[in-house]
Amino acid sequence: MSIPTDCPQRAERMGWMGDAQLIAEEAGYNFDMAAFWKKYLNDIKDCQKEDGSLSDVVPAYWSIYPADPAWGTAYISIAWELYKFYGDTTVFEEHYDNMKRWVDFLTAHTDESGLVNYYHYGEWCAPGSVPPKNMPWEITSAFYYYHDAMVLSEIAKLLGKDEDADNYARLAIEIKGAFNKKFFNEKGGTFFANERNNYSSTSQTCNVLGLQYDITPEGKEQDVINKLIKLIVIDADYHFDTGIIGTKYILNTLDEYGYKDVAYKMMTQEDYPSFGYMIREGATTIWERWEKLTNKGMNSHNHIMFGTVDAWFYKALAGILPDSPGFKKITIKPVVPEGLKYASASIKSIYGMISSRWQRDDSSFKLEVDIPVNTTACVMLPKLNIEGGTVAMNGQAVDADAIDVRCSNNEKYYAFEIGSGYYAFEISSGQGDAGQIS
Repeated sequence: MSIPTDCPQRAERMGWMGDAQLIAEEAGYNFDMAAFWKKYLNDIKDCQKEDGSLSDVVPAYWSIYPADPAWGTAYISIAWELYKFYGDTTVFEEHYDNMKRWVDFLTAHTDESGLVNYYHYGEWCAPGSVPPKNMPWEITSAFYYYHDAMVLSEIAKLLGKDEDADNYARLAIEIKGAFNKKFFNEKGGTFFANERNNYSSTSQTCNVLGLQYDITPEGKEQDVINKLIKLIVIDADYHFDTGIIGTKYILNTLDEYGYKDVAYKMMTQEDYPSFGYMIREGATTIWERWEKLTNKGMNSHNHIMFGTVDAWFYKALAGILPDSPGFKKITIKPVVPEGLKYASASIKSIYGMISSRWQRDDSSFKLEVDIPVNTTACVMLPKLNIEGGTVAMNGQAVDADAIDVRCSNNEKYYAFEIGSGYYAFEISSGQGDAGQIS
């Protein structure tokens, strides 16, 4: 139980770094991961070679060097999640030189395009396929090269290593430019497409990755999201067509650009490929593949790598987000899709329990939150379509015109800056009563 493992049903059970990095965020929302990840980061450090390369599995019982960049990113990504959830910078101090060696190793293995193009797995296990489909395998390697340079720059800044911070920030900008030059088709408004095939050679994952961390050329974001929506709604009938990497990012990306109902519909499908399909077929744990496979081969029915969607339940539906490392400052900003009437979640931060629970009907929306001591929070109360009513906090009416209304993708929120304690917020048209949330 001291390392992340996989495949309990076959003689593998390796500490695959790809699985580990992908689920680091959702694990942080569910468990106290501080000691576990600190120990695993030391394992990664122990397995690093002099040239900076890492292994796909840690401990390196299977000696697979160098790691696929989407796997090797675990070194930097897990350390960053530790900082995000616990405010811990000691892991940066202990591992900075080694993390720097990893990014420098990647830089030493770029091609004439300025990108890392080697890979082992890439976008693993999309529906109907084990290797990547409808996309270049190396796009994920280039993406994580950019990600790692960008995050390493932030880590260097936190440690006061200003020269390194500037150097890796410049490197990230160069990688971004090279990424767009190689993978973005401006005429098609999509990532990885060409005129010869009428812009059809693309995938959900290509466009999702292009929308992360401001990669998309300025002013072209809506073109890319439009292409992504077409791929989801028209081509896939509101189903996932992603492997383990695209699945991690797709739901939050849809929410960010105002397509919360698309995300919700994807998560409530019950036919293949979907999580509902797994449940319908008797699953009690997440599968390794979207397909139900029971013969020999890749058929694990207890596999964490698609479990990354769990973070979306906390971050979007319940709206619990860290505004600063360790949740010293908290944002509560629930996403409320059509068809969902109730959501509730809580996490145990280093300051104490944070909870968010809401319910709605046609005439009211009620949100209750618990904010721990020594923290502050910004509560974003979604206005929804409830008009002509009242806004109240802890039973006291609030002048809605005096509240800072913040807009995001045409959605309006009432913003409340609060300290620790229990708070109940309500928007009501006066035609009904949301009642106490049980």
